[in-house]
Amino acid sequence: MQRRSPISAFYGTVILALLLPIGGLASEPVALAEEVTPLRVALAGSPPFVLDREGAPAGIAVDLWQRVARRLGRPFHVERAANAEAALDAVQAGRADVAVGPLSATAERAARVSFTQPYFQARLGIAAPEVAPGLAARLRPFVSGGFLGGLAVLLLVLVGVGAALWWVERTDGVGEDFPAEPVAGVGVGVWLALVTMTTVGYGDKVPKTPRGRVIAGIWMLVSMISVSSLTAFLATAATLAGLERTALQTAADLRGRPVAVVQGTTGLDFARRHGAQLVVRPDLDAALDATRSGAADAVVFDRPALRWRLGQRADLTLGLSPHGYEPVGYAFAVATGRSGGRAATLRDALDRALLGAGEDGATRAIVERWLGAQEP
Repeated sequence: MQRRSPISAFYGTVILALLLPIGGLASEPVALAEEVTPLRVALAGSPPFVLDREGAPAGIAVDLWQRVARRLGRPFHVERAANAEAALDAVQAGRADVAVGPLSATAERAARVSFTQPYFQARLGIAAPEVAPGLAARLRPFVSGGFLGGLAVLLLVLVGVGAALWWVERTDGVGEDFPAEPVAGVGVGVWLALVTMTTVGYGDKVPKTPRGRVIAGIWMLVSMISVSSLTAFLATAATLAGLERTALQTAADLRGRPVAVVQGTTGLDFARRHGAQLVVRPDLDAALDATRSGAADAVVFDRPALRWRLGQRADLTLGLSPHGYEPVGYAFAVATGRSGGRAATLRDALDRALLGAGEDGATRAIVERWLGAQEP
């Protein structure tokens, strides 16, 4: 066997040492290739969070996802899902890496997928046909406990001022305008306080003593504030009483009524829990159409989407109830996985990107561009 010279052995060792780093780098493109593998995105939801604009997806959730994907530096391709449940099923089954849309992060869903931090807070709402208020509804503000209590306080103050005027006028003056008999005398004082408060000023009864004039002067200043507050209350009450209201106002009104809901949404579970007869439709427009045609008495869906859609469709004579229910956060969803796994790593990266979008104002700008400054 031919022996290697020391020089050959030396050069062989050097060459081997030079090749080892190259061999180590040879595995690096595999890791890089995994990082640039396009993410599979399951997109689902209703406007203004998800919609089609000129053949391309758009909306709050879409704009925010594009912002997040740029922060991650990851390419992606989108596939539309029939509804939120279908998108979550795709993530759970491994057919998608992330579900994007107005996905309500609930405890039941969190058992199937892993949610990112919420990017939007919303509530469920009720949309129903608008009805003109009847006579009872118009009079209700004026027989409420607050109004009647305020009126009672005002009457007590008038009696107090009237009694004070009668007392000082009878004590300090001749008192010809104020009878000596207490009931009649206090009645004259109340009349004087009343015409002073209303600025009518008949002049038939006036205080003539210094103390009486001081009391009357103080009452003039106090009554200006009292009358202004009373006038503002009456004007507000009359305006609100004349506004149209929805036929179904609260969740209690849903019991036993046909209510349109969208398949695979939290609104469906909410309506079922409150005893509604479910009229299930595939999307929000179909649910609204069911209510317009009389097949349903109301629609239960997320308030932001209801508000936006009612503003877009002039053919609907529906109003949005002022009540909101079950606050929930909208989030993105990935597969469940143990800490350190690929799904957990993706969720952590999405959380960091969403936090960054919130801190630099990008999330707020996107929401306001679609919804304005409306409350959810």
